[in-house]
Amino acid sequence: MVYWEEFNKVSGSEAQKRAQLDFDDHQNEAAGRDVGRIRRFLTGAQHDPETIKKRREEQETAFYLAIKHNAELARLYEEAAERLRETRQFLDDTREKLVAIRAGIEAQEQDILSRAARLPDGTLVFLGEDGRAYTRDGKLSDDPAAQNIIWQNHHATLSEIQLSDQRRELLEQAEVKVNAHDAELGSLEERYKNTDDLTADDLKDISKQVEEISSDLSKSMEALHQATASPAPQTAISVPAQIRGLDNL
Repeated sequence: MVYWEEFNKVSGSEAQKRAQLDFDDHQNEAAGRDVGRIRRFLTGAQHDPETIKKRREEQETAFYLAIKHNAELARLYEEAAERLRETRQFLDDTREKLVAIRAGIEAQEQDILSRAARLPDGTLVFLGEDGRAYTRDGKLSDDPAAQNIIWQNHHATLSEIQLSDQRRELLEQAEVKVNAHDAELGSLEERYKNTDDLTADDLKDISKQVEEISSDLSKSMEALHQATASPAPQTAISVPAQIRGLDNL
């Protein structure tokens, strides 16, 4: 029985390797790349790597000749290139800023949590504007021990933790957008590089989509900047605080 189990494991592994090799060879042949083996899938002169390379060079030559004799097409081509470069740089800079913003938000969150009051069961509660204890999601605590809290100025408020949560949510939304726009921009860059049948309308569309990506990123970063720049409202407390009978605060 053990023999057959081991045989199946090896067989499955080898079959997967062969399937992966077939897939990789097919993709490389379709792209006109030489893998050092006889072509097995896309045969014929039209799929020969040298033929594909020559055809691409001819297409590029034809396109650049068209640009040379068409001022409008040349302008659109250069404009699209500039917008692609600028937006790629903007996206990369945005990603770096998000890393720094995340570090700041996480540090601030840890500070807020360290100043929260802790109930006997370990639940963290925060000071509401009405002087009562609330959980992080904004629910009034029904724990009897919460009624015995006497708050101090250092205790974290509900508004502090909720603002921190809002900032984290905006940050995560921005991170998702950066990743999505990174993929979109990559597709547009590939489309720009493929000069086969690249028309003025194509170039206009590329520039338009790139501009939309840049605008969307700017809006997300502006919203995040405003959220992280505004201080959390404080609730004034003038009495010393502790949970009566507890000394862990």
